[in-house]
Formats: sequence, structure tokens, C-alpha cells
Amino acid sequence: MSFARIEGKSFRVSALCSTGGRRFEESGRVSSVGGNRYTGWVFNEQFNERGSVALSQRGSRLSVTVTSSRGVANL
Repeated sequence: MSFARIEGKSFRVSALCSTGGRRFEESGRVSSVGGNRYTGWVFNEQFNERGSVALSQRGSRLSVTVTSSRGVANL
């Protein structure tokens, strides 16, 4: 997962995920909601699917939850 500051507390995010031999690319935007937590949205062009995303950082560990009409993914 990579981040690039857009402005203030908002960041562009992109990620390449793989599971079961398949690869998925996601991109979107998140904003800080305080306490090393971020919320926003991501989009997957392969499936034309948009979902909400919540990120939480604790030390060097990053927890990610993506929710869309297809279900929930925890990374």
C-alpha cells in the first residue's frame, strides 16, 4: 500500500492485493480522523466497484478494512 499527500490530512492511496492466484488493484482517497486512523473510499477498475475503507496504524502494523456491496475484506 502506498500513500501520497493530496492536501492537509488527505492522502491518495493505492494498493496491489493478491489472493488465490488473482491480483487486484485498488486506488482511492483517505482522510485522517485522528489517533492514527483514516477513512475514505477505494475503487477497483477490474470490477467497477467502489467501497469504503478504514485504516488504523499501530506502530509498524497497518490494519485495513474495505467494505463494498461484494462484502468485507480485512487486511
